Amino acid sequence: MSNRLLYSISSLFVSNDIGNISGKHTFCLKDTKLEEVTGRDNQIICQALQIAIPIMLKYSMSSSNTSDMISILESRGNLMGLRFLDGSVREYLEKLISDIQSGNTLSYQKNSSYMDAEIERYLSKI
Repeated sequence: MSNRLLYSISSLFVSNDIGNISGKHTFCLKDTKLEEVTGRDNQIICQALQIAIPIMLKYSMSSSNTSDMISILESRGNLMGLRFLDGSVREYLEKLISDIQSGNTLSYQKNSSYMDAEIERYLSKI
């Protein structure tokens, strides 16, 4: 994709300062304000992260994103409590967490010390 096309597309969604186009992309949404939208934003964000983190730990090699997700969840004050999730979702996550605890993960297969560190960090908090 050409730099001009990428810039045109990105200008629709992001600020004009899109950083290094040819390298790693860091996009910032325009007018990002952390205003409450639903009255339950924190709860919804925490629940989404509680679901996403075990999936990332089992199937991903993206330790940086996973680390950031854990940090966001920690900063929002709702660590790893699955008890408020729907029953079927909770059961699915409990199986994933059991797999993670037993080493049945992509990072274990690929021998990724970075992701293994995030797995240890996560497991120490649940």
